[in-house]
Order: sequence, then structure tokens, then C-alpha cells
Amino acid sequence: MKKSLLFIAVALLLPSVTFAGGTSQYLAQQVLNYWFTAPASPAGKPATVYVALCTNTVTSTTACTEPSGNGYARVAVTANTTNWVVTANSIANGAVITAPTATGSWGTITYFQIYDASTAGNPLWYGALTSSQTISSGATPSFAISSLSVQLN
Repeated sequence: MKKSLLFIAVALLLPSVTFAGGTSQYLAQQVLNYWFTAPASPAGKPATVYVALCTNTVTSTTACTEPSGNGYARVAVTANTTNWVVTANSIANGAVITAPTATGSWGTITYFQIYDASTAGNPLWYGALTSSQTISSGATPSFAISSLSVQLN
């Protein structure tokens, strides 16, 4: 049996990732609801997830190389039904996700990764950008509503 996780971000980002295994639509929706909209639990689900921008190719075993300095920080997004909207077996941002304004070059962003902490932490989800984005001083990268989504198949 084969399980796929497909990450889709439209507009600024359009990532795609596949893993082995298989799930039903019901289970996919329950997993997405658990991670993105339910309150924190004893199982360790974070109450807030953090969206990171990456300058490298991210894989299931290669973490994000994030910009350093120049105003860069991960974007905190509270796990609730306002910020994350579930439809069938996918979930998308229900609010704009806006990174801080760059005060210098952040380099070329090629991937995003979602973590359970504002620094360090555990990588949870990731995906490639539709096209690389060079972030220069004065730029304010963002994901429009519904443009960052995760699909679990």
C-alpha cells in the first residue's frame, strides 16, 4: 500500500512531496484537524506552528536552512479553525501568513517548512516553492489566504 502526502501552495508557493503508505479520506481529515486546528494535547501537538522559509532543498531527512539575520524569523500561526481551514483531506491557511520585512538579503527561498517551535524544534511538514523567490531588503514575503495548503492522501 502507498501513502502520499501532497503539499500544495498556490500563488507564491506550490510544493509537492510524496511518502510511502495509504490512508482514507476520513483519517486524512482527522490527522489534519489534529495538527492544525485542535487545542494542544498531551500527545505533544503544538498549539502554534511556525512557518519557516528555506534556502535549500528540504527532504524528510534534510531540514530547512533558514536565512540568518536581516529581520528573518519564522512566522507563528496558532492552530485553530480560523487560521487553518479543513476541506475533505486538505487544509489551507485561513488567514494571510506574513513574514517580517527583510532588512537585508535573505537569499533565494526555494522551500518552506512548518515547525513546532519558533527556533530549533521539530520539522513537521515541508514543500517546494512553485518558483524560487529572491528576498531582498524591503521585501515582505507572505502567503495569501488559501495559498499554503497541505493535502494528506
